[in-house]
Amino acid sequence: MSTMTATAPGQAGTAAAVRNWKTPAILSVLAVLALLAFAIGAPANDVTFRLSDPSDAVVLPDLVLSAPLTGWICAVLMLAAAVLAVMAARAGRRVPGWLPAVFAALFVAGFLAWV
Repeated sequence: MSTMTATAPGQAGTAAAVRNWKTPAILSVLAVLALLAFAIGAPANDVTFRLSDPSDAVVLPDLVLSAPLTGWICAVLMLAAAVLAVMAARAGRRVPGWLPAVFAALFVAGFLAWV
């Protein structure tokens, strides 16, 4: 016994890959804004991240970073993540779930260094 499948006139039997450009577009726009604000417009000072209070059971040392260097590193890595998202969309694949999460962490780190 066989089954018959019907296709619409003028349509080939293969399904076309649906490409979702929302995530790559959002990541690209935010990466360019981060480049302009966090890297190019970064203040020329050092940033201190306090990781624990002096009264905590485990006291971690303060993390002192250069604001422009942190901004450039975060912006370049965000641009690389946006490029990976665009490449995935062009290939018809989904953007991996870890990519926007890493992008968000870099954006927050760059924003905190910029502020």
